[in-house]
Amino acid sequence: LVFLLQTVAAAYHGITQPTAGSSSLAANTKAKIASSVEKSRRRAQERAVSGHRALCSRCQRPPIQCLCHALPRAKIETLNTDIMILQHPTEFRRKQISTVPLLSLVLEHVQVKVGLNIEEPDQVEPIKRALVDGRQIWILFPGDDAVCLDREEGKELVRRTRRRQDSQAHGKGHNNDTGRDLLILLDGTWTQARRMARHSPKLLEICQQVQFTSPESTSIYSTIRQEPEAHCLSTLESCALTLKLLEPNYEPTQTACEHLMKALQSLVNIQLKHASSSSTGQVLEPEPGVSGPSVPRFV
Repeated sequence: LVFLLQTVAAAYHGITQPTAGSSSLAANTKAKIASSVEKSRRRAQERAVSGHRALCSRCQRPPIQCLCHALPRAKIETLNTDIMILQHPTEFRRKQISTVPLLSLVLEHVQVKVGLNIEEPDQVEPIKRALVDGRQIWILFPGDDAVCLDREEGKELVRRTRRRQDSQAHGKGHNNDTGRDLLILLDGTWTQARRMARHSPKLLEICQQVQFTSPESTSIYSTIRQEPEAHCLSTLESCALTLKLLEPNYEPTQTACEHLMKALQSLVNIQLKHASSSSTGQVLEPEPGVSGPSVPRFV
């Protein structure tokens, strides 16, 4: 099963899983698996269109689980930050409780790559563009080399980056795609995220690793999905907090983060309501593995 998940992710998204002494899958094998994945997607879309299971045209959820009331009228563009999510295949299958789809419903410039690693980051389009343009690439992942964005060293780093971008923008003229940062997040359990990072050494080399200290409040998401530690956050919450720290004085970004949290709260409320009306009433999904101290979990 693990091999199948790795194979599907590698073939469909062009992201290969590094294994000691192993080589990439044959091109024809990748093509066959990619075709199978696409066929599954088409069948799901056809069932929705045929009325087998009606879905909201905007949030792509069943009407009883619609989240549109919590979304902004139009997607919000941050000041200077694009988002890229590297999502573990297991999380990709948890569409109804995953927080990642909410990001692209609220924010402009969000891209999701499903896979187990990024072996050659300069071949992944969003990263490639950022490297060519000389843009700042952040990756939210804790570690000894990570800068704490909510401490003075992190705040100063953000200020220096903004001054450099302002200088570049002044020289080139206004362009929405000029000088925008790229923020990368890993979506998975802590165990999965740590493995994804370990298998993407080149990605960590080209990115500025960032983190933040433990949040003051517990995760909203912990009521429907059990967290390994009280300080752990969902991917959405981690993204919102990071955006606030990267763009503290930009009102649309702060508004976007409010909508993200509102959408997450609505998702949690819907799941709790559904659980209370079910025969079992079980809500929490246990988290496998153990989280390290003061490390956010991304889900």
